[in-house]
Amino acid sequence: MSLASVLQGIGKNRLGLVSSATKLYKTAYSGSYRRNLRNSRGYLWIGGLFGLSALATWYSHQVNADSQAVKESVQKLNPEDFVPLQLISNTPYNHNVARLRFAIQSSESEDFPAVSLVQVKTKDEQGNDVIRPYNPVSGVSAKGYFELMVKKYPNSKMGTYLHSRQPGDVVLVKGPVRQYPYQPNSKKEIGFVAGGTGITPIYQLIDYILNNPNDHTKLTLLYANRTPQDILLKSELDALQKKYSDRLVVHYTVDQSDDQWKGEKGQIQKDMLQKYLPSASKENLVFVCGPPSMMEAISGTKTPDKKQGPLSGMLKELGYSEENVYKL
Repeated sequence: MSLASVLQGIGKNRLGLVSSATKLYKTAYSGSYRRNLRNSRGYLWIGGLFGLSALATWYSHQVNADSQAVKESVQKLNPEDFVPLQLISNTPYNHNVARLRFAIQSSESEDFPAVSLVQVKTKDEQGNDVIRPYNPVSGVSAKGYFELMVKKYPNSKMGTYLHSRQPGDVVLVKGPVRQYPYQPNSKKEIGFVAGGTGITPIYQLIDYILNNPNDHTKLTLLYANRTPQDILLKSELDALQKKYSDRLVVHYTVDQSDDQWKGEKGQIQKDMLQKYLPSASKENLVFVCGPPSMMEAISGTKTPDKKQGPLSGMLKELGYSEENVYKL
């Protein structure tokens, strides 16, 4: 048992110790016990009780002061300004993706309404600002922290910066910024088409919907990656599909696989979209998020100023319209 745990136990009972020591002290001077107490070194024992109680009291005050200092250092997110947030952990996920956890001061309401993102800022070697958006993947139940999945592309400034951060480091973050104002039960069915790190806002919304027992929307996800090892959040998605089998169906497809792979193979094609997605209807909605080449082929990319832009690609060919497709 450590000294800290001993002092914690004493600290919790220090009032009782002081009371007992005081009673013994008074008894020692009552007459008949005075001589025996002197001979048995009772004064030293009583003094020890007072000393332990005082030490435990100091320790308790010190722990409370340290806890308060840590609490005050935790910042609250601000959608208007970048604030310094402390990194709690930086855990490798696969060969080029890390999962980073940041401490925040949680609000009384939801910290990240679906769908929302944060922006991270640093500076490059020339002193220019580098700002990138990321969607938290920590789930709606997370309090006091949020997590980002960050991919390190070759020569990527932000990915290299974030992958190199260590627990205790401070990173500038702004948010949350709302991307889509989701309303429960606003659609009968929702289909999701994701590629690579494009799963992050989609996972955020899937988790948000399924954790609302009053939301009965049916969900289908078609998720493309290069290899099975590149699939992000697979264990979380599989767990959600198992728990909510009547509301969520997940389909994976990969470019490269082995004999053990049981999902779809190859890039997303028109027949996959037609097979898995909900029909083109006002009652339904399809979200698309992935690398530009995938977006261009499936739905068309967003405009340079991040507006939705016209619908094109496979979804338009299948009869979908701009009112039932949303590009994240």
